[in-house]
Amino acid sequence: DVAECLASGIGVKENKEEALLWYKKSAENGHAPAQVTLGILYEDGDIVPQSFTEAAKWYRIAAEQGDCAGRYNLGCLYLQGEVKKDYDRAFEMFTLSAKQDSVFALNNLGYCYEYGYGTPQDMEMAVKYYLLAANRGDKAAAFNLGECYELGKGVEKNSEKALEWYRIAAERGDEDAQKKVQNWKKQ
Repeated sequence: DVAECLASGIGVKENKEEALLWYKKSAENGHAPAQVTLGILYEDGDIVPQSFTEAAKWYRIAAEQGDCAGRYNLGCLYLQGEVKKDYDRAFEMFTLSAKQDSVFALNNLGYCYEYGYGTPQDMEMAVKYYLLAANRGDKAAAFNLGECYELGKGVEKNSEKALEWYRIAAERGDEDAQKKVQNWKKQ
């Protein structure tokens, strides 16, 4: 893709402004991955001034085409309140994205169930989704499971299982889990 080559300097001299023009052209022609990329650029303020409104616009357009990343990213904006806090829409977007096999969406569904965001609070469902995501490699979900076992949230309190999940998360690079494991060793 021309835009990616220009943005990364692959095979051509890096030119982010030119890449932006190609992303916009592709996005305006209905290419969902380019729409998601534009959303990310606006969300991060990379190349363009940061604008959560513009990010949401592009994620929404991609999501309406059924794009998994568009749905997930739009859900995150709704959950965090970057555009308008809307837990119901966040939960809906995560559900749709999870049905498309998004591991991150599975973890976020667990989070929504844990705190009752867009759905009734249900710790057993939270643990179910954390486990689905953790078993598929998500470090945040592994950390969340460690916390559930450490505190007895949705499962019976079990320090061995808590440490096991913290270790898994730590091995996957979760810094909070690495601290938990280090502190556990000091006890």
